[in-house]
Amino acid sequence: MAGEAFRKTYEFCAREGLKTGVTQERVDGGRMGSGGPSEAMSIAQGSLKAAIGHHEIVGVVVSVCGHGMSFREISAKTGDPRVSLLTLLRIGLDNLAMHYQITARPRHSA
Repeated sequence: MAGEAFRKTYEFCAREGLKTGVTQERVDGGRMGSGGPSEAMSIAQGSLKAAIGHHEIVGVVVSVCGHGMSFREISAKTGDPRVSLLTLLRIGLDNLAMHYQITARPRHSA
């Protein structure tokens, strides 16, 4: 469920980042006339990356859930063993599940 939620958000961010044309008025509070993604979209993308964790985890989650790549393709590209990629994906999806409030954060005992 977390992977599907991330994919929807990822695709939305990708579409918003690719829009072109001059906008006379922005409702989302973004920069006018900058030609790039709005400030709100940049914040959304940054918060997702912060929710996932380390940049290597982000890379695996984006590759699998965002780009639809297989572990074999990622392994050939990075040189990492598939079992490590699976572990990174699990960590990333667990973090996303907590971010999207699909599962509760673990409680720490004192």
